[in-house]
Amino acid sequence: MLRTLAAIVVILPSLAAQQAVSAEFSPAVGLPGGNVELKITDMTNAGRTLINPCGWLELHSGSPNGPSVFLGIICFDYVHQIAPGGSYSFLWDQTLAFSFPAPPDDYWFGVTTWDTNVTSPRTDWFCFRIQDADAPRLTPTNTARVGQPLLLDVDAPTHPTWLYGVLFSLTSNDIVDPLDLGLCVAPPIFVIHVDGLDANGHSGTTSFQIPPAPSLISRGFVLQGLLVDPAPAFATTNGVTMSIGP
Repeated sequence: MLRTLAAIVVILPSLAAQQAVSAEFSPAVGLPGGNVELKITDMTNAGRTLINPCGWLELHSGSPNGPSVFLGIICFDYVHQIAPGGSYSFLWDQTLAFSFPAPPDDYWFGVTTWDTNVTSPRTDWFCFRIQDADAPRLTPTNTARVGQPLLLDVDAPTHPTWLYGVLFSLTSNDIVDPLDLGLCVAPPIFVIHVDGLDANGHSGTTSFQIPPAPSLISRGFVLQGLLVDPAPAFATTNGVTMSIGP
């Protein structure tokens, strides 16, 4: 089932909400403290423009509509041009204003980019979770590249033997989450793998092949684990936001 992602990525990009940039966080999920890199990549193949950090970056906790988080960034005038298909990186030390550490939560990065003529802005949303070490975790063990397999692990030591599914979407824009599960995937959402965790709450490594299609370079997608107990009860892993490289 996991290999159906290859067909989804190729056939359904037109169904995704229009997006100007894709993104990738490194590491994919954060433990409290430490640094995280947000790397954004132009998806328009025409280049994008960033206008100072207070103009292109906003941060909310919980959801895109949640409380604003003040990073205490010093704003100064600058314009940065991202070349067609190029990238730009921002480093966050997981601290808030006045150097307070960011507590475990889902943090939503709103990235506003402009066309190269600075006439038309577009805001895209990306989800990053800071969580404790024993919280359910979805981890890619390599990078997404055309023609190469992407390897994934699910670890949920507090949820042994639960069923899990790997969810896939093309975007995190326009989230629909009526059960307040902490979803980072937005419709249309596809279940691309279903299995059971072992007695230690581990999935083993799963993989799928990304098609060898150059048109997929810079295309973004989002993965997230959904855990299900027959009770029923539900839990989610962190979302994983990725960009496909050459």
